[in-house]
Amino acid sequence: MRPLPLAALLAAALGLAVPATARAVDPTEAGEMSAEIEDKEKEVKEKFGNRGWREMNQEERKDYEKAMNHARDEVLEKHGTSLRDFEKGKLKMGKDGLAKSEESKKGWGDKKKKADEDAKKAAEDAKKSKEPEVEVQRGFDEKNPKSAEKFEGVEIPVPQDENAPPAQ
Repeated sequence: MRPLPLAALLAAALGLAVPATARAVDPTEAGEMSAEIEDKEKEVKEKFGNRGWREMNQEERKDYEKAMNHARDEVLEKHGTSLRDFEKGKLKMGKDGLAKSEESKKGWGDKKKKADEDAKKAAEDAKKSKEPEVEVQRGFDEKNPKSAEKFEGVEIPVPQDENAPPAQ
């Protein structure tokens, strides 16, 4: 059996070491992820009526846990990490990293409020731009003369019955 060349061993070792460092969690991102997870968990708690564990029956507890895990996994997947890597990264942060994480966690609420307001404005603007002005005229007189000239050449579609004879 022939020994592996040194270059192949180094490449294999580097290939194994790089993913471990790539999974490190940035403190600011970790704070935002924590805040987002807490927000999703709060929504789940509200969905289940803010009841205590003992106030739920066994089936509700299972559903509650599934919903909590799904909310947490959804956030972690969005940020491209796993729960294990996220928790491991938080443990390895140190005091400075934890302080940055807490700052970004507090700032995330402001970012979310601003993003929600921007989304509401965009939705309202889109709704306003999609709704054309429709003028409804009931009858006619000198103030509101009949204006059929606007519609000359416009063909009005008339639904036809499938069993009706063709028009001639």
